[in-house]
Amino acid sequence: MKSKTICSLLFLGLLLISNLSNALTQTEQAIVDGSAQVKLVKQYFIERGKASVLEQIVYKVVKPESLVLTVDGYLSIKTSSKSIYKLVRGADRIYLDLKGNIISFSLEHAGLEGLSLLKELPKLRVLHLYDNQFESSVVELSDLRSLEEFHLSNPYPITNTIKEVKLGKGLPRLRRLMLRLMPLIKITHLSKLKKLNYLNVSDTHLKKIDELEKLKQLRWLEINASHIEQLPSMKYFPKLEVINAMDSRITDLKDIASSQTIKKISLHRTVAGQNIQKYPQSLEELEIGGGILTKIPNLRNLKNLKKLSIIANKVTKIENLEGLNNLKELDFRYSSIEKIEGLDDLVNLEVLNFEKTKITKIEGLKALVNLEILNLSETGVSKIEGLSSQTKLVRLFLKDTKIKKIENIRHMLGLKEFSVVGSPVEEYDLDETKDMDVLVGAYGTPYSMNLEKENLRLYNKLRRENKL
Repeated sequence: MKSKTICSLLFLGLLLISNLSNALTQTEQAIVDGSAQVKLVKQYFIERGKASVLEQIVYKVVKPESLVLTVDGYLSIKTSSKSIYKLVRGADRIYLDLKGNIISFSLEHAGLEGLSLLKELPKLRVLHLYDNQFESSVVELSDLRSLEEFHLSNPYPITNTIKEVKLGKGLPRLRRLMLRLMPLIKITHLSKLKKLNYLNVSDTHLKKIDELEKLKQLRWLEINASHIEQLPSMKYFPKLEVINAMDSRITDLKDIASSQTIKKISLHRTVAGQNIQKYPQSLEELEIGGGILTKIPNLRNLKNLKKLSIIANKVTKIENLEGLNNLKELDFRYSSIEKIEGLDDLVNLEVLNFEKTKITKIEGLKALVNLEILNLSETGVSKIEGLSSQTKLVRLFLKDTKIKKIENIRHMLGLKEFSVVGSPVEEYDLDETKDMDVLVGAYGTPYSMNLEKENLRLYNKLRRENKL
């Protein structure tokens, strides 16, 4: 009986650990051998001061010495430092290793004098501080030799007082630094972060990032909605792969064309999107526009480009896309494009979006034999035509158009979703869509429907038998 109880407890423990796999990082699977010994997770997961999700079963199997079982059956933290105890008791989420060292925690909506207290956590690797009120407008971070990730953001005005972040000595492992949503105007000693590969200063008041050019390991840079107007030459960043600068004041990216590592650039609603005339050959994703562009820049022969977004622009003509034969996604939403043309080289295109443009006719798609998703919603299109080559189409959206008749789609054997919601459909041959999963008709017409495949087949059957 005793052995059955032990097995039941072990089985329940395994179930609990399995359910926590999404919440835990670096989880090690539980292993049961012939002697019924269990090796559990490398980290404990504690939320709101208690390991309530783990409960007693984990305690009965294995427990770090720094954890104690409370009278109500929960695991809690035992520490000799009252200040640390107070800090972690208010934490939103905590991770411990098997020795009981705090290696990660998140803190929200707390009042903090500063971060010097964290020196008592020598194994801390990840620190997230969100909407906390600091007594000083200057935040200092230093002497956390195990720290790999630091995220500081204060989105609300009442706590939004941080003007400067000082990065002191003793941060040799810091790889990810996020300083967002605050009136930050200065970061000092950034060059000390020799291993930093991710930097995010979005939604700040920074006009310049001092010593940025010394971050030779930098791979990802986010300056969205910042006040930064200029970055150092791209020649200083031999490993940089991603630049996200949406809604920023960037006017140009010096020497961007010479970069051999840049894979993604986002310049939506920035002047730089209009000023840059040549992009690097290594580029795989590009997002430009936001009311800035009047003409598509020269993107010819960007052989590695896979995703291009030119949304919300004043561009009226499709041009300068020759040689983009590896492009998979093309997005012209909310632009002023008037005609489908200039796409003949995009033979591998899979997704094409013309939603809310000035297109009036479906044409110019003959070469796009691999197209899977086509969106022409909220356009002036009045007839389904020009799609004879689109045998691989899976989704076709013609919402809020001038379409009156459903036709010319029977050859699309792979079509699974088709929508004409809001269009004045008058003729509907359901045989055109007999193998479809989802059919969405026009609201306010006799053909308004959203049918699963089996219902649609039944509808077709009854219609053929003149029972409808």
